[in-house]
Amino acid sequence: VDEPIANLPALDPATQLDTQAKLLAQIAYERRYELFEQGLRWEDTRRLGTALTTTPTLPFLPTPLQECDANPAAGC
Repeated sequence: VDEPIANLPALDPATQLDTQAKLLAQIAYERRYELFEQGLRWEDTRRLGTALTTTPTLPFLPTPLQECDANPAAGC
């Protein structure tokens, strides 16, 4: 069977990942989304030296507006 399992388009390594920097960026991107919530992002950013340059994230999840409307004492 020569078809991709997920039926996704294959990357053309000769044109899209032709430098080491592009390859590492693609690997970091894939690891960030494929390994989401497995606690590996901090180690990856520290190892790659991008821990201080990443986009800041919220320290909490925002409360849905519906919850704020239903409970005014929640302090939203």
